[in-house]
Amino acid sequence: MAYYGYRYYDPQTGRWPSRDPIQERGGVNLYGFVGNNGVNKLDILGLVPACDDCEGAYDKCMKDADDYYNKATAILQKLYDDRMNEIDKQINDMKAKCPRGPVGAFCRIQAERSGDLAKIVMESIYASGQMGIDLEVTKRQAKCKADSIGCTAKRLKQKLFCECK
Repeated sequence: MAYYGYRYYDPQTGRWPSRDPIQERGGVNLYGFVGNNGVNKLDILGLVPACDDCEGAYDKCMKDADDYYNKATAILQKLYDDRMNEIDKQINDMKAKCPRGPVGAFCRIQAERSGDLAKIVMESIYASGQMGIDLEVTKRQAKCKADSIGCTAKRLKQKLFCECK
């Protein structure tokens, strides 16, 4: 058996017969060592948990935020397009019901105006929806950045003992 300062290692079995002195902070495997990656990581004192992959976690988080934006924007655009087509159809139906002559001309102008108002309302709803999506994406990206800063700080602390690649 080899003594590593805080616990023994049994080279015949390739295991640590005693539990990790940092307990669950090193992960759920209480009999592990540097995240089972002794070739690339170093923990001289046996007191540091496995190093985190801050860049990978940040990239995945930002990709998830981008995916949310793309999906939400596509759904909003489809709803907008469908509603605008419905408004155009209603305008055409109203104009088709208008009589001929001066009264019909007035009827068609009214149909156009009511359609224009409906489109303005729809454009406002669309803009509000887009602002809501933008706000949610900004919130998600800010969380990614905050998590990344926290991870980087934790990783810098780990670098005192742990060789992270």
